[in-house]
Amino acid sequence: MKTIKLLFFLAMSVGIVSLTACGDGTRTGSDGNDTTNVVTPGYDDPNPAAQDVNKDKDTTNRAAFSDDDRKFVEDMVESNYAEIKLATLAQEKSTNSEVKQVAKQLESDHSAALTKLKQIAESKSLTVPGAESDKARNQAERFAEKKADKFDKDWCKEMMDKHDASIKKLEKEQNDADDADLKAWITETLPVIRSHHDKLMACHSKLK
Repeated sequence: MKTIKLLFFLAMSVGIVSLTACGDGTRTGSDGNDTTNVVTPGYDDPNPAAQDVNKDKDTTNRAAFSDDDRKFVEDMVESNYAEIKLATLAQEKSTNSEVKQVAKQLESDHSAALTKLKQIAESKSLTVPGAESDKARNQAERFAEKKADKFDKDWCKEMMDKHDASIKKLEKEQNDADDADLKAWITETLPVIRSHHDKLMACHSKLK
């Protein structure tokens, strides 16, 4: 009887030792290697490289103008402001109905073209001039001082020259521009400027 009790006690002791060994936090894989504290990739292990992948996510995606495109836009914005100013002046100062009519159309068309060009510039984060150049402003002031009998012919000639210069710039930029939105604006605007030039030339030819 004592022998049976001794055997039972020994069996219980072996069981307790085994349980202790199983609970010590050591795990083995199928290859017998210790897998304790192995971190599953993508979960607990911080991955600096992965965190850097989207570091530029919040930066702007808007395309920037090339230097040539930016200079062209700035020049055309100033040019449109100048022509709008002279067109407004002609409506106020001229006594010729045809000159007034042409000037009104120029003011309307150039205002529309300027608005669209400024919207394109804004979409590319480009700051553009808010008015005509100082040179154009001084020219408008000189025209405002002209006598009525001289104003109309000089005005038509000046506007013809301005439109001729604009046509050349637009045609060149149409071939050279890198920006698709700018190219589309030129394609839309160029026929309008050409028609202005024709109207100005016809009006000029009728003036004495």
